[in-house]
Amino acid sequence: MEGFRYACFVLPLFKHSKPFLVSILLPVVFLAVLNLFIFFQDPNLATRICSIATLMVAFISLFPTIRAHTPPSSEMMILEFVVLFFIYTTLITLVQSLTVAQYDGET
Repeated sequence: MEGFRYACFVLPLFKHSKPFLVSILLPVVFLAVLNLFIFFQDPNLATRICSIATLMVAFISLFPTIRAHTPPSSEMMILEFVVLFFIYTTLITLVQSLTVAQYDGET
């Protein structure tokens, strides 16, 4: 019992507020606004699918940037869940566009 009196914990703390803001938060907010503008795009299916594909690539390319500017972790972070949420809303937009295009083609 004598050898177990003290415990030593090492907590690495990182503080990078400006690079975090510029390289992660601003692109996420900008891509979220662009994601909303897909709904107001012209009903041409080809341009809408191209815009959705470009946004999907942009959202997926954010993951390495998020991992590079945050402390190492084996679990997913809240910001990664937010980006995944935006990816899923973009996929829902694609499904909605295909459904509308198929419905308009039948009438």
